[in-house]
Amino acid sequence: MTSNTPLTFYLDWLVCAQFAGIVWAQERGLYEAAGLDVRLVPWHDDGRSVIEKVVSAASNGELCAGCVEDNLIVTRCAHDGAVQAFGAMLQDTPLVVMSRPSQRIRSVADLRGKRVGMHPDGIRVLELVLALDGISTDDLDLHEVGFDLDHLRQDRFDALQGYMMTEPVQLAGLGLSVDVTPVKHSRLKPYAQTYFSETTLLAQHHRKFTDFLTASSAGWLAACAQPDQAAAVVSRVMHGRAAPDDQRRTETEQRQSLDRLIPLVVGDLPIAAIGSIEMRQWKLNLESYFELDMINHRVDLTEVVCDLGRRSP
Repeated sequence: MTSNTPLTFYLDWLVCAQFAGIVWAQERGLYEAAGLDVRLVPWHDDGRSVIEKVVSAASNGELCAGCVEDNLIVTRCAHDGAVQAFGAMLQDTPLVVMSRPSQRIRSVADLRGKRVGMHPDGIRVLELVLALDGISTDDLDLHEVGFDLDHLRQDRFDALQGYMMTEPVQLAGLGLSVDVTPVKHSRLKPYAQTYFSETTLLAQHHRKFTDFLTASSAGWLAACAQPDQAAAVVSRVMHGRAAPDDQRRTETEQRQSLDRLIPLVVGDLPIAAIGSIEMRQWKLNLESYFELDMINHRVDLTEVVCDLGRRSP
C-alpha cells in the first residue's frame, strides 16, 4: 500500500475560523483522499516569518507551503525570487481598522488626525492605501503595536488594526461593538491568506500542490455551505477536550466569524473559482506596489504566481 505524501502547511495565525476550509479538509479526510498527509503548523513567534520558515524547511528537503499576505510574497519575490503564490483563500481583504462608532470613521481618509495602532505587517499596507488617496502618514498619529484588544477597549487608540472576521467578533463578545473600515483602494486590494511555497518546490512537485489546492478549495466549499458544522469542527480542533461550556462559547464565536468570513472567501468570483488567483486585481496590486516604492523594480505576474491551472482570467 502506497503511503501518503507528507506536506507541512505553516499558518500565519492560530487555528481558528479564518482557516476553516483547510481545517475541514484535514479533519474530514480530503487531504488523505488526495494522497497527502498534511500537518498544519499554527503560528508561533520564534523570530522568523512564515516565509522564512517555509524557505528554510524547503532547503532541508521538506515538502511544505504556507499562507501570508500577498505584499510579503511580492516583496520576497522581488528580492530573490524564492517564493511564489499558487492560490488565494480569500478573494477580498479582511484587513480593517476598528473604531468606536463615536469616532465616525467611515474611510481611511477619516483617519486624519486620529491616533491609529497598526501591527508591523499592516502599517506598510495602510501607508500605501493612504498614498493612493493622496494622504500622508504625517496627517495621522500612527503607531506600531502588537495584538492587544485593550488598546481599543481602554481608548489608547482611536482606531486599531484587525481582521474583519476575528477581532471585531472577539470585541463584541467583550461587550464592545465597533465599526470596521476596510484598508483597500480600487488600485490596491491587499490579499491575505495567500497560499505560497518555495519556487523550486512548486516546479518539482506541481501535481502535489495542485492536489493540495484542490482539496483545500473543496474544504472551503464545504465550510461555506455548512457553516454550523464548520464552526464545530474548528472549535473541536482549537480546544480538544475542553469543558462543554467552553466548547459551546468557542463554537458560537467561530460561527460568528464565519458569517463575516464567507463573503471574503467567495468575493466576486463564481463559487467554483474558490481558491483561484484573480489575475486583473493582482496585476493592479503589483503596479501599485512598484509605483509606491514597496518594490524597487517591476515584477511580472508570472514571477509571483505559479500557475496550477486554477487562475481566473
